Amino acid sequence: VLPLLERLAPEEPLPESRGELFAVIQKDINAFDLETELAPEDQRLLRVRLSCDSRRNALLVRRVMETGAKTLADVTRILHDRPEILRTLPAFFPIQITGRCPQSCSYCPYPGFGGGIEKRTDELSVQDFRRMMEEIRKFADDGVIGFSLWGEPSFHSSIVEMIQEAVSVPGFSLLVETSGIGWKPGDAERILALAGAITWIVSLDAWDPALYRKLRGNGMEEAVSFARELLRLAPGSTHVQAVRMKENEEDIETFYREWKGITENVIIQ
Repeated sequence: VLPLLERLAPEEPLPESRGELFAVIQKDINAFDLETELAPEDQRLLRVRLSCDSRRNALLVRRVMETGAKTLADVTRILHDRPEILRTLPAFFPIQITGRCPQSCSYCPYPGFGGGIEKRTDELSVQDFRRMMEEIRKFADDGVIGFSLWGEPSFHSSIVEMIQEAVSVPGFSLLVETSGIGWKPGDAERILALAGAITWIVSLDAWDPALYRKLRGNGMEEAVSFARELLRLAPGSTHVQAVRMKENEEDIETFYREWKGITENVIIQ
């Protein structure tokens, strides 16, 4: 690292992250001997980050060190043999903010236990959500908040304020999973004007209208229109999604191909 830092101009700040370090290398990449080495075991799905850049990762590093690991091979073996040490702090917090949902999807368990989900009026208050975020921050300094565990977030009476509360918490980003139904005109613009990281997933499940109606019910035109609006306003952070099942097996290729012509962000679950 020292020879690398000597290449920095006197007025340049020292790198503060791994990304910034690589940015320095890029300035004269031919001066460095870089090689790619494949690990003996592919552990990418573990999503392990052995750096102390968050409370969660620092706890993981401490646990690995406490095992007595000395080499990369030791760490690889430990991560494979002792997966329990990976359970540090949660990184994703799915929160139900409303009980109402406009559709009783054929594959969803919620209608079975939710009790008249299309007519429910219960919701999480802004004040309770704010207190919930305060409690979450006491043990996790970063993460993703998910709206909504069950229910359609658009039906929350103060959805814009709820989203503002979520994205205003330092270190946290927001994932909004929606049917695309129930959003008021201008909601998307007001939400996207807020400062903060927001990712959108619009669940559609079918390209064919008749199949959509069979799987999800009415509302395809509104859902697709909202998805297209988000893709226009925030193309990089908007995804369209389909759950793959026997009922839509023949339609799923068309769904993927048609939406791929519009966006790269297509999710097939």
